[in-house]
Amino acid sequence: MDVLRDKYGIKETGFFEAFKQSYNDLEKRIVKLVENTQIERLRSIAHTIQYYEKSFWDSIYSNETKS
Repeated sequence: MDVLRDKYGIKETGFFEAFKQSYNDLEKRIVKLVENTQIERLRSIAHTIQYYEKSFWDSIYSNETKS
């Protein structure tokens, strides 16, 4: 995380901190989180995340093309 701060000037690295542990640990945490959730609810959550992510990238791209 120091590289992000030092080289790129990124001050807030909390999002990236979540992914610095091993993938197996992350996968175990995710399984615990979703194991008692209905599949339709998980699909709805996934679609919502994808919608907001696409909106984010669309806004970045539209701002870039206006420059």
